[in-house]
Amino acid sequence: MGDTNLQSFLRAVHKLAVERCGQEFADYLIRLRSERERLLKKSWKKTPPENLGNETEVFREIDFDTIQLHSSKFLEERQYLELLYEIAKIAIPYGQFHKAQQLLLAVKDHSGLKKDEHFAVQVHQRLGDISFYLSDFNTSLTEYELCMDYYKKLKDPKQLTGIMTSMGVVLVEKGEIDRAESLMQEAKALATEFQLNKKLVKINLNLGNIYHIKGSYDDSLSHLTQTLGLLGEKNGDRSLRARILHNIGLAYKAKHDDKKAMQCFNKSIDLSVTSENYYMKSLTYLEKSELLYRKDDLSAGTALATSAFQAFSEFGDRISIGETYKILGMISGKRKNYRTAQAFLENSLRICKDHNSPLNVGQTQVELARLFLEQGDTGKAIDLLKDAKASFVDMHALDRVTEVESELSALMT
Repeated sequence: MGDTNLQSFLRAVHKLAVERCGQEFADYLIRLRSERERLLKKSWKKTPPENLGNETEVFREIDFDTIQLHSSKFLEERQYLELLYEIAKIAIPYGQFHKAQQLLLAVKDHSGLKKDEHFAVQVHQRLGDISFYLSDFNTSLTEYELCMDYYKKLKDPKQLTGIMTSMGVVLVEKGEIDRAESLMQEAKALATEFQLNKKLVKINLNLGNIYHIKGSYDDSLSHLTQTLGLLGEKNGDRSLRARILHNIGLAYKAKHDDKKAMQCFNKSIDLSVTSENYYMKSLTYLEKSELLYRKDDLSAGTALATSAFQAFSEFGDRISIGETYKILGMISGKRKNYRTAQAFLENSLRICKDHNSPLNVGQTQVELARLFLEQGDTGKAIDLLKDAKASFVDMHALDRVTEVESELSALMT
């Protein structure tokens, strides 16, 4: 994560901690920071402590640990646990997944959490979110299933709908598409019955994703457009709007309507920046890089993919790292750097297999097949396309199976 993003994250954490702990805590942090900076003989060595609380102050990694440690001295036990939980929530859109996980595990293991089962479930749910972002889908599903049992016991339709939606997303990543669709439709029925319109937005969004994965791009686009309509023009959730536009862009990209795809991606990036959702911005950078690859703007495509790769490395998102390797491999192949291209694509394939992501596996196998075909090795290309077809068959992504069969037929006639 770039220094600007880190500064924004630490500033947000500092602001929340001061709001919860009070001015005495703010003054305490200033004194600690003043002493530290003077000791290090850095930029503030001549700055009096009373001037260290202004907007131009520079935060360091150590400030995160300092806030986590010393805020406990200024809060009651429950207030302290709630602060750690809220900081973990802040960390997610900044891509600080490991920091969020560290905080949530500290809360989860705290003896005080046993006093409030409802709060404990919220912690488990956030841990499920973090595990998902870190591509640990089995742990994520385990955390979500624990939460679902609790919400069923409470007969809480709002929370139950939300956790079912989250579970559906994990199942998609695990390649269990039919089970994911069934669970999502069940959640949609529940949300419709209880008029949970905000939940319907996310459910429709994810159903659009499921149809995209299956290769039913028109159905995907229909659901995603409906989702944008459900969100409404007055909804101020820029981060969610960015995600919807990103996914609409994906549908247009799959349909090879690159002009509309680019428009959606650019709008998504703008919204991600203004909402400080750097993870979403990085995902859209990667998709935009493929559009630039198609336009033969390889330098610009490489720049965006490289920027995304750096971000995913710091986020710890291995699946997206694998996707970035795929794009870099495609770009290298177009430049006739076949050895480099093969290395990138094989790295992508290894990561996708390690994380049991059949969609990514199949897509990378298709790109490897095209690379070998470009070099005249039809045999390897056919073998890889057969492997890709098997990956899509396992997912019941029948439209994608048809696409691969078409390429195989052209090679085998």
